[in-house]
Amino acid sequence: MTMDEADTSPGRRPRSGESGAPVGSILSIVLAVVAVLIGLFILRQIDDDGDGGATDPDTTLGTGDTSGSTDPNATTGTGTGPVNTTTPPTVDVREGATVVVANANTTGGSASQMSEQLEDAGFTMSAPLDAAGDERQLDESKVYFQDGNRRARNVALTLARLLGGVQVQKLPGEIPVDGGETDGEVIVMLGVDAAGKQLDELGG
Repeated sequence: MTMDEADTSPGRRPRSGESGAPVGSILSIVLAVVAVLIGLFILRQIDDDGDGGATDPDTTLGTGDTSGSTDPNATTGTGTGPVNTTTPPTVDVREGATVVVANANTTGGSASQMSEQLEDAGFTMSAPLDAAGDERQLDESKVYFQDGNRRARNVALTLARLLGGVQVQKLPGEIPVDGGETDGEVIVMLGVDAAGKQLDELGG
């Protein structure tokens, strides 16, 4: 049989690569592997973004930031100060962290009153305390949360919104309450601005 006869034979085998495998099969395998890798990448991106739009636990919300935009008055860096972040204005997490209200004003009984209101609003409360040190008297309330605790951070953001958009910060190493200890993961430092007021007066 001549070479021309071999080329026109109806039983001619498909063109193969150097390994002997049909080129079409190799291409199909490569495409399948690429598709799997792309799928895994997409799933990972979805998983990374799957916290309902919540921000990283190492970031905090600056004063009055309820629009979802970065607070231009916030500072950057580590420590206990507020840092730049964005947060959804609808964040509402009231469970998963214990809240303590510390009286940082001169209105007697205001921490107890606020604790009762927050408990009625669905938060898990611990006994109120008095603020200590430089934070014994605050003109503006603030909320601290336990560093690295995502649920505590989200509860703190919710409280800040209910209190009218107050500042949220990581809990400092030296806790600013009498005795320096608390069983709460979130501390509301109740300043003069919120002392003796109802939540609905403050924005909650």
